[in-house]
Amino acid sequence: KAKKFLFFSRNKIFYLPTSLDTNFFSPKNKLSTRKTLGLNAHEKILIYSGRVSYMKGSDFLLQIIKRNPDKLFILAGEILDKNYKKDELSNVLLTGNIPQGELLEYYRSSDVCLFFSRSEGMSLALREAMSVGTVSIISNIESNRNLDLAIKVPFDAKSIQGEIESYFSKTKQERTLLSKKTREYIVGNFSEEALRKNHLKYFLEF
Repeated sequence: KAKKFLFFSRNKIFYLPTSLDTNFFSPKNKLSTRKTLGLNAHEKILIYSGRVSYMKGSDFLLQIIKRNPDKLFILAGEILDKNYKKDELSNVLLTGNIPQGELLEYYRSSDVCLFFSRSEGMSLALREAMSVGTVSIISNIESNRNLDLAIKVPFDAKSIQGEIESYFSKTKQERTLLSKKTREYIVGNFSEEALRKNHLKYFLEF
């Protein structure tokens, strides 16, 4: 769009996403990480990482939490939405802001990452989760459409719920394959190794 409307500057406009340390954000045995964190080995776990606010889709996230009392939701970040009342959310683990190494273990322990932002650039947290192989269900905003292998949903709780149920209805082999492909996609498109050439090319030429 920028190239289309800024015609005379189009040669100075290029797409260069932030790279990700995929060696750090790497998969690990889910049962092992859950044991380390004291989480149930067989529970269905969904994670959200970031500020819990309206612009991040906190209203839809809350609806999904209430629709799924049989699942555990890990919220890793500051709660800014006043509708989140701790005593009413028995299926939620609030971690607050935590060190990157601890967040990594929560990513590894989760089955699904949820991301319902209304406005976003190229989210780093989302790609971190995908890098460890955590399948992601995300809002279908324009910037998110560049992320293949993530499941895009409209701002509609029924549609989101349908995708969650669809994921958990898959066989263990199907979920494992989807996790593997998710990891491979991030490594191939957003790792430091994959983007190094373009980073050097654009910055040196610019």
